[in-house]
Amino acid sequence: TYYNGKIIAHSSLGNLFETTDGVTWTAKSAPAADNGLKIADNGYFFLDNIASGALWLSRDQGTSWQSVSGFNNDAAVGINVDQN
Repeated sequence: TYYNGKIIAHSSLGNLFETTDGVTWTAKSAPAADNGLKIADNGYFFLDNIASGALWLSRDQGTSWQSVSGFNNDAAVGINVDQN
């Protein structure tokens, strides 16, 4: 995913990796998720795990994460962010 001058990759095991040049990468801890990273126009990051029904939100570009109540433990969770 490309956002704010950075390429951001998510590992399903629970890490974000960021780079501005494709050579040097910085790792950040993130929740495990099986459906990839979504970034909203407002800069909020979302991770969802369809297998467990967890939905996670970061308001600080992946530095910290919070569980989104009302979605967890619902095995049908999936999120799509419209960036238009």
